Amino acid sequence: MIDPVAPALNAPPLLLDELRRQLPLYPVFLPADDLQYLLPPGNGLELWNGDYAGQALAESLLPLAQSLERPGFVSDELEPLEGPYGLIPTAIAEVKRRFGRGPSTTALRSAFKRGELRCQRDLQRWLLNWEYAQFGDSAIQPESRAYVDGSLLCTWPGVVVLLPLRHSWEAFAHLLWWGSQWHLPAKIAALRRWHERYGAELCCAGGTTLYLRVRRRPASLEEAFELAVEHWYFASDTLGLPGVSLREHARVLLSLDHWYFHQRP
Repeated sequence: MIDPVAPALNAPPLLLDELRRQLPLYPVFLPADDLQYLLPPGNGLELWNGDYAGQALAESLLPLAQSLERPGFVSDELEPLEGPYGLIPTAIAEVKRRFGRGPSTTALRSAFKRGELRCQRDLQRWLLNWEYAQFGDSAIQPESRAYVDGSLLCTWPGVVVLLPLRHSWEAFAHLLWWGSQWHLPAKIAALRRWHERYGAELCCAGGTTLYLRVRRRPASLEEAFELAVEHWYFASDTLGLPGVSLREHARVLLSLDHWYFHQRP
């Protein structure tokens, strides 16, 4: 099933692109320490197993798998807001820290009363739109991209593995990535959808991390925000560091040609 290329100290995305053009196989760079975990030997019922992956790929075509969002799923970013009073000081202080001034208490309370702020996702969208209306292009510049750098994942000692597959989402289905334990068909469908929309291709994979090269960025701020929500569902730990909000991730997606995901135990 796998054909490891000679161990490499550096496997940049451009090298993987070249291999894809030359061979009828899909190349993925795997760090040496994670190789046995991502593609373990034997043939049991583990996630890498061909039958399991084939079933997940088939299920990824069903209507239920076309959305990463799940009914009844509760999280910090999507939990309902019971009222505006607790969140207003924090939201205003966060915007003031970066831009020098923030929205008024009255504006946020009015938005809540109009039903525009039902959950934290709504609040993040409202703040992003307010910032852009007030500060223009400076509001779409990310403060930091360090949390999605991911370059070390593609430069550690490791191997390029050639899988007898043609597509990024098929390769993903056969890897024992930690985040694949939950909603695998929906995540396969997301990778297929992201390939069609953004030219996203899986390049490097670790036990808890993924690095994708992207050929097209979101075309608008709204599209970037919706994509940030999808990324949160795909691997919520990616946005787990302090200061990394949905709107900050949307800003990052407008400025990068790669994506980096992290889902830890």
